[in-house]
Amino acid sequence: MSCGIIAYLTDSCRTEKVMEFTNNLLYYSKIRGLHSTGISYIDCNGEIITEKKSCPATYFKEIDHARSDILIAHTRYSTSGWNWEDPKNAQPLQIDDFHYKEQENLSFSLCINGVISMLEKEEWEKEYKIKTKTENDSEILAKLIQEHLISEYDMSSSIFGAISMVEPCSVAGALLTKDKRLFLFRNTKRPLYTFNIVGVNGIFAASTKDIIKRASIDSNLSISKLEKVEPYVINEYFLEKDKNTIVRKRNNKYTHWFENTINSDWDIDNIYSKRLIEHWSMKTKKTKENRGVFKNDFS
Repeated sequence: MSCGIIAYLTDSCRTEKVMEFTNNLLYYSKIRGLHSTGISYIDCNGEIITEKKSCPATYFKEIDHARSDILIAHTRYSTSGWNWEDPKNAQPLQIDDFHYKEQENLSFSLCINGVISMLEKEEWEKEYKIKTKTENDSEILAKLIQEHLISEYDMSSSIFGAISMVEPCSVAGALLTKDKRLFLFRNTKRPLYTFNIVGVNGIFAASTKDIIKRASIDSNLSISKLEKVEPYVINEYFLEKDKNTIVRKRNNKYTHWFENTINSDWDIDNIYSKRLIEHWSMKTKKTKENRGVFKNDFS
């Protein structure tokens, strides 16, 4: 059971070369999921646009008009939700219903390959104390990221915290934000690779080496710096416009997460903070002895 992910961030809207290549990436990613296909990107007005259809990537033509310098895409093999033909259960999952301190720039879109929970929707809502709009278990991770953001954590910390709260799970993901940042991450159980295209100023990602190889051959492009995303490292990419360069930040210093959390300057009367502290108390008790995410091994 698997899904396909592709992502990119470049210094300009997609050239014909990049368009052809990303179309090929999505086409070959269909082997990892035929139930649905979707994309999220930032349009010329600075808004996140998400388009999804219950069809294989072969028939998904919406990517042709997504001329943007940042994009994530997903091909889904359904592992949750009885109604897999409903596009709302497809990915990416766009989260923009923030109602806290007018933080509209926190809006983001997320796609993951993995399994977060095998519970039914009503059961996971009860376990994680969240409300989800879809029957896709990936929305659990999206909502937990949102709750961390509302509690005033930065995005990298929010992603790491959300993953740790649903451990043990299998996950690799790509997330874009309204302010044009791209985040790539995984734990140990699902693949995700980053790479460059020779002659193109940008960072690209896809689920497997084979998908990347096939797309590059069809597009007659050369690939460089092909690397597997390091587990439990949140890779943040953004464009430094004055230098016209893609900057990468590796966020991996998450030691003794829960201890730092409860000793921080949180507003403990905030309902979201209380909820997260409750989750972390439970997770720490269950996992601290046998999983490294709470130990000093991420320096």
